[in-house]
Amino acid sequence: MRNTIDQIGWVEPVTPEADGKAVRAFAAIVSPHLAELLKAARQEIRRNIDIGDFHAIGLTPEAIVADVLVRAWQERQHRPPELQIREWLFDLLSQTAEDLGRRTDPSQN
Repeated sequence: MRNTIDQIGWVEPVTPEADGKAVRAFAAIVSPHLAELLKAARQEIRRNIDIGDFHAIGLTPEAIVADVLVRAWQERQHRPPELQIREWLFDLLSQTAEDLGRRTDPSQN
């Protein structure tokens, strides 16, 4: 699977000439996982609020997934080769929720 992903150009550095191809390839790779990421983000918010790990004032599943996609785009060239796309996105989701939760926790200010 890794070779196929690399062959479609989503990990290439973005240049003006390759920009559209890389963005389209990235979208094609992550799109199948969006609904599942949103569901997991909802669960992550609920779980962390229930255990008191963070205060989710204004934190939405869509905001978490948006940050995951930004992080995935920025780190796409550094994805561990042993991780499938889905695993990697969910790992980023967990990291992102934790980071966002810390930022929304009033006791951290």
